[in-house]
Formats: sequence, C-alpha cells, structure tokens
Amino acid sequence: MGAAMQVPEAILRESRLFTAMSSEDIKALVSACDEKLIIQGEELFLEGDPGDSIWVLVSGRVEIFKHIRGGVDRVIHILQPGGVVGEVSFIDGSARSAGARTLDTSEFLVLSRDSFVKVQRQRPAAAAIFCLNLLGIMAGRLRSTTELYRDSISFGLDAVGAATLNLKSISEELRSVNVHLVNGSVTGRLLQIDHHAAGYALIIKGTDEKVRLIPYHAVQWIEAT
Repeated sequence: MGAAMQVPEAILRESRLFTAMSSEDIKALVSACDEKLIIQGEELFLEGDPGDSIWVLVSGRVEIFKHIRGGVDRVIHILQPGGVVGEVSFIDGSARSAGARTLDTSEFLVLSRDSFVKVQRQRPAAAAIFCLNLLGIMAGRLRSTTELYRDSISFGLDAVGAATLNLKSISEELRSVNVHLVNGSVTGRLLQIDHHAAGYALIIKGTDEKVRLIPYHAVQWIEAT
C-alpha cells in the first residue's frame, strides 16, 4: 500500500468489518488493499458487472442503487465512512447485485479475493474474524431486505384488497394504471412501490414519460387499465 492515503485506525474501527481485531491485524488487512479515489458522481461499478472485491469507504458518501425499469434507479442505501460494499461478489465471485456511485469525491480501500487469500495464509486468525464480521454485515442486510419485501407485499394486500388489486404484481408486470388523486389523476405505468419513514409511495412513469413519486395518502383509488 502506498503512502498517499493515511487512514486513521479510528475510521476503520467504525466499520463492522474490523470489529474485534487487533491493530496489527487491521494493518495487515489494510496493507493488502488497493487505494482508490473516485470523484463525485462516478460509478464504482454497475449492477451486473463482474467483481471479486470488497470496497471499504474511508471518506465521502456512496449511494447503492438498483435499476428498476423505465430508466429509473432506486437508491437502497447511502454508505457513510466505515461502510462496505461489494461483499457478495467478494464472497462468491458473482456479478454485482447492485450498482454504486459516489455522492462526494470519496476514498476507498479495495480488497480483492486474491489479496485476502494471501492474508489468510499469513494471519489465519485475523482472516477468520474478518469473515465472521463480513457474515454479520450480510446477515444485517438480508434482514433489512426481508423487511422491505414483507412490507411491499403487505402494502399490495392491505391498500386495496387482495381480491381486487395487487399493486406489487402490477408493478412487476409494468401494467398501466390510472391513479385518481385528491386533485386530478395520473395515468401511466406503475414502476415501483416504495416505502419511506413517512409511509408508502408509488413511482409512476406517466404517458408524458415523466417519472412521479406519489405519496399514498394523496391517492383516492387506483384502476388497472
């Protein structure tokens, strides 16, 4: 590792990836990483790209997103310093399951699978702790994904009744809907059912090709066309 980036150990200890590691173990892992500086608005990688490395954010912010459809991306997570991305591809070498781009000019430590194998041979105890921490991160994200999926299904059933209209199914089929609002209406394709702290919202691409986010409290009723 070069001398260009001085990474405070305190930043790394904020990351769950380095929990319960000694300073020597952290230094060994950091030494195995490549340094990257990515300017604001640039992609680290896109969904579907090949990859075998995990990225640790040292400074800046990164948004993790999935391409939905109709030219719309859904931001699923904002990464802060100490956060990691790319863990699935790091584990199994699969294609990236989501895209990532910088919101600010950001610094990273990037650990490839090949580099990690070398650390594993030299410091097996440190590598074991690293893997346990990585599994903890993945388990937490899986729980969050499961909750969002459950909420989306519940919304499709509760909002309009399972017997009459399932919004989740309609969004998956990209079917056209006519959404009657308190003031007016919007006709277009239902791209996504989103869930925020303030409640549910519909993302609709109208017949004018504009994408609109409509809070559900503004909806009077919905017709599938």
